[in-house]
Amino acid sequence: MKDERKTKDELIEELVKLRTRVADLEKRESEKKYWTFIENANEAIIVAQGGMIKFVNPKACQISGYSKKEIISRPFVEFVHPDDQKMAIKDHLKTLKDKKVLFPYSTRIIGKGGNIRWVETSTSLIDWEGGPATLDFLTDITERKRAEEALQESEHNYRTLFENTLDGVFVIDAETMKVVLANQTIARIYGFDSVEDGIGAGLFDFIPSEEKDRTSKIIGEDMFKYDLRQVNQFQTTTKDGRTIWVEARGARIEYRGRPAGLVSIRDITEQKKAEEQLKASLKEKEILLKEIHHRVKNNLQIISSLLNLEAGYIKDGKELKRFEECQRRIGTMALIHEKLSESRDLAKVDFAEYTRSLVAGLYHSYELGPEVVKLKTSIGDVSLSIDEAIPCGLIINELVSNSLKHAFPQGRKGKICIELHQNTEGKITLIVDDDGVGFPQDVDFRATESLGLQLVTTLVEQLEGTIELDKTAGTAFTVTFTPPK
Repeated sequence: MKDERKTKDELIEELVKLRTRVADLEKRESEKKYWTFIENANEAIIVAQGGMIKFVNPKACQISGYSKKEIISRPFVEFVHPDDQKMAIKDHLKTLKDKKVLFPYSTRIIGKGGNIRWVETSTSLIDWEGGPATLDFLTDITERKRAEEALQESEHNYRTLFENTLDGVFVIDAETMKVVLANQTIARIYGFDSVEDGIGAGLFDFIPSEEKDRTSKIIGEDMFKYDLRQVNQFQTTTKDGRTIWVEARGARIEYRGRPAGLVSIRDITEQKKAEEQLKASLKEKEILLKEIHHRVKNNLQIISSLLNLEAGYIKDGKELKRFEECQRRIGTMALIHEKLSESRDLAKVDFAEYTRSLVAGLYHSYELGPEVVKLKTSIGDVSLSIDEAIPCGLIINELVSNSLKHAFPQGRKGKICIELHQNTEGKITLIVDDDGVGFPQDVDFRATESLGLQLVTTLVEQLEGTIELDKTAGTAFTVTFTPPK
C-alpha cells in the first residue's frame, strides 16, 4: 500500500511540474506576442526610468535616426527640442506623481543630424524591473504639422490681403442675404465706425430705391446661380446719407459650409466725376471745333465770292477760266469743312457723301446733266482725316473737272466713274476714269503745263502715294496711298 501511495504522490508531483511548465510556456507565448506587437508597432514606444531611456522599439529608432545602442541609457530630454524640454519633464513627473495617463500632446524631438520631427505623445505609468517608469507612445505628425503650418500661413496671407486690399470685400449669406464678413475698406467706403457695424446688414440696405431692381439683378439672385465675373457699376448710399458710385463684381462661394456670395466693391465716385467733367469738356471742345469748321467754310466762301467779284472785271477768257477753277478749288476745301461741321466725328470725313456733293457741284458748274455724261460711283466705307480728305478731294476735283472739260467735246455722251476703296491692310485706292476721247498719247501728264495736273501730282506726293495713267480705253487715273495710323 505504501508503494502504491508513493507512486500517487510522485504522480501528483509530476502533474504539478507539468502544469508549471505549461504555465511557463503560455507565459512565454503571451510575452512573445506582446513583444511582437511592440517590435512591429507603427508608433514609437519608449520606456524611461529615472529620466534615462531603458527601452525603445524599432519605430522609435526610425523616427529619431539613431540605433538602439545610441539611444539606450541616455537622458530622454537629450532628444527633446530645447523649447519643449520643460514641458516634457513636467509631464513625466506628473505621470509618476499622479499615476495617471496623460492625454496626447504635441512636442518636437531632435533626431540624428539635427533633424526635427513633430510627434504626438501620450504618457502612462508602468512597472519596469521592479520600479516605476514612464511609457511613451509617439506618433510622427511632422507632415500633418507642416500642412497645418502651410494652411495657417496661407490663411494669414489671405487674411492680410483681405484686410489690406484697396477694394471693399464682403461675404453675403445666400439664405438670409445678410453680410457675414467684411473688411476694413468696406467700413471706410460706407462710413462705418468699425467693421462690426456692417456685419448683419442686409445686402440692399445701402442701395437707393431707384437702383434696387437693377442692383438685385447684378449682385443678388443671379450671383447664387452662377459666377458673376463681369464688372458692374451702380449707385449706393453711405451711412451718413451720401450717394456714391461703386464698381462691383461678385462670385458664388461657400462660407463655413453654407452657400454664400463674395462681392468686391470699389469706390469710383471721383472717377465718375472726372468722366462727367471730361464729357462736358469734350462737348465744349466739340462745339468749338464745329464752330471753327463752320467759320473756315464761311471764310473760304467769302474768298470765293471776292474772286467772283474780281472775275467781273476780267475780259480775257483764259484768265476768267483760271479764276473759276480757283473758285472751284476753294469750294472743294470749303465743302470739307462744311461736312466736318455737320459730322458727329470731327476727326473723320464721310468721303462717300462728300464725293457725291463735290461732283454734283462740278456738274452744275460745267452745266452738264446726267443725260449727257453719266456718273457712276463706287465708294466703300472710307473715312479720312482732314489731312487726307482735302488733298483727296482736290485730286477728284481736278481729275473730274479735266474729264468734263476735255473728254466729251461737241456734246459727246459718255460716263465718268469714281472708285474709292480701302483694303484690309489700310491702303486706299482712288480711280477716276472716263470713256471719252482719251488722253493725248504724246503727252506726259507729269510734265504737262496744266496747272490742274501739276496740282494733282503735288497732292499725290503730299499723300506719299503713287499715281498711274491708263490710256487703253479713255482715260483712267489710279492713285494709291496709305494713311498714317
